[in-house]
Order: sequence, then C-alpha cells, then structure tokens
Amino acid sequence: NSQGHSAVRELLCAQEVLPDFRESGDPTQPEQSDVQITSKPKRQRVGTFVDAHELALGSSRPPTLVAPQLKPRMQTADGALAPDLAAALDSMFDRLSADGQMLSAEEQERWLLTINRQLGRGSEYRAATKAREARGGDLIREDFTNVYVAEAQAGKFWGIEHDLNAVLGAGVADPSTPPFTAVFDYIYFTEQTLRLEGVQDSLYSMSMPALPNEEHPSDHLPVAAVFSLR
Repeated sequence: NSQGHSAVRELLCAQEVLPDFRESGDPTQPEQSDVQITSKPKRQRVGTFVDAHELALGSSRPPTLVAPQLKPRMQTADGALAPDLAAALDSMFDRLSADGQMLSAEEQERWLLTINRQLGRGSEYRAATKAREARGGDLIREDFTNVYVAEAQAGKFWGIEHDLNAVLGAGVADPSTPPFTAVFDYIYFTEQTLRLEGVQDSLYSMSMPALPNEEHPSDHLPVAAVFSLR
C-alpha cells in the first residue's frame, strides 16, 4: 500500500534495509524522507525478489489505485487545513457533540465506533485518547480538529474521507475532479525458483472515474500474474 521506493521493496529487492535508508517517491507521504525506518539493519535470506509487473511492462505499467483526488481539498500548500476540510470537521463535531462545545466520553466512544467499528484501533483512537489524558477531561473542538490535522499531515486523506462519510454521509471529494492514480499494488517473486509467464491485463482506463463505484468495489484494481516452476 505505497508507491515509490519503500522499505518493503528495499528489503525484498536488495535483501536488506539499513539505518540510513529513507523511503522516497510517494507524494502521499510528504515526510517520508525524514523518517528513519529502522535503527538496526534488517535482512532477509530468502533471495532477491523481482517486481513482476515492472519486469513485464517496465515504465508503462498502469496504475492500480484510482481514488478521489483529496489532498487539494484537505490541505493547503503550506500544510494547513484547507477550508473545505475545516468546514467538514466543524460539521462532524457538531453532529457528534450534544452541546456543540465538548465530546463527552460517551460521544467520543460513539465517534470512534462509527469510524473504526471497534474501540482500541486506529490512529484516531490513539490521538483522541492522548488528547483526553492531556486535557484531563472531555475533548473540545480544537482537540477533535487536531486529531485530523495529524491525519492530514501523515497523508491519510482517504482515511479522513472515510470518517467524514461514516459520520456525515458525505465527504469533501469533488466527483468532477479527475482521480488520483498511483501504483500501490505489487507481486514480487524470486527468479531462482519461478519463471514469469505473464501478467493480467489491467482493468484501468484513462476515462475511469474515482473508485470505488458500482462496478469496482474497491479503489484498488486487482493484479495477477502467471508463473511456472523452474
């Protein structure tokens, strides 16, 4: 679930990830070049892996993620909340809070259950719990908004859109805007043991709208490959 030169790709293809390695090439993760992945060398001894679709198609590989273009509607160029998202978060807080001032423990629990379906999971749960402990009581609007400021700064735009849809029944996506596309799905294999015979034709088309929709239940398009044993 990432694009570019990820730590997973490095581990599989180079067989190791060293402390000075930094991920790159994923515009949805703007701070990735500053994040240390590991403090100790990580290695695998299975062998050198190859990206099946890169081997078969090279740079012409089609995208596997076709999702709403959300970043411009959620975050300004300097990293602040965009007006559309700020207004949507205010509406979400008003929907959740009985008095429009605070989220009680019960209201916070209802919010987290609505977006995550169970308590104890999700970065929103961890951030909200930390904010409640720091305040020593109920969350105020600023605390609630800051949970999503952190989500946006981490590039979790589709997660925010999911939460807005779960609580409000609508997000900030503009259906008239061309979708965001990227290669987010891969099949890796070892050439020592397998021979690549072919990859499945992509379902992607240039005219495809943002997914999911009635024809595609996910914003990820399937990838498949055929191998033979060496």
